[in-house]
Amino acid sequence: MNINEMAVMTNVWGWVDHGGFDMYLGGNDCGISLRQIHGQEYEPQSRELWCSLRGDGLMVDVGAHTGLYTLEAMSLGCRVISIEPYMLNYARLVMNIRKNGYSDSGVFYGAAGDKNGLASLGVNTTRSYCTSGGTIGEGREAFPVRMARLDSLIGEPVSAIKIDVEGGAAAVLRGASRILNDKPDI
Repeated sequence: MNINEMAVMTNVWGWVDHGGFDMYLGGNDCGISLRQIHGQEYEPQSRELWCSLRGDGLMVDVGAHTGLYTLEAMSLGCRVISIEPYMLNYARLVMNIRKNGYSDSGVFYGAAGDKNGLASLGVNTTRSYCTSGGTIGEGREAFPVRMARLDSLIGEPVSAIKIDVEGGAAAVLRGASRILNDKPDI
C-alpha cells in the first residue's frame, strides 16, 4: 500500500505509539505515523544506522520533519539539535518532543544551508500530509525561511549529522566546514 492509499484510508486524530515514544497524527497528515498505523516501517535501515551512531557528542537532525529521528535519539539519551524550516512540521516536531517529556530547547525553526539570511523553501501545496522541500513550481510554492550555517548554530563537537533536505545536502555541508573538521558521522 502506498502513502496516498494510506492517507485516504486513515482518519486518526491522536497519538500514535512508535515503540517507545508517541507522535501525533491529525487525520492523515503525517506519512510517518500513517505508515506506523498500517504496519509499515519508515526508513528502517537509516533509522538503525542513526541510532548506532550515537556517541558522547551532539547529534544533529537537519530536516527533522515531525521528529522521528530526533525522538529515537532522545529516547536513547542523546542530546539532539533538530532543524526544521517548514512551519507545520516545526510545530508538530515541538509538540511531539514535548509530549514525550523532552526539552525542545535544541529545536531550530529555519533551514540549514551555506549562508546566514533568508531563503525560499518549496512547500508542496498538492499533498494532504505535511511535506516541504524541493524545487519551486509544479505544485510547490515559495515560502520565505530563515537560513543559517550549521557552523554558526553549533559551537560544540558533533558526533553525527542526519541530513534530509530534499536536494540541499551540498549547501548544508558547505555551511558546516568547521564542524566537518571534527569528522562526525554523516
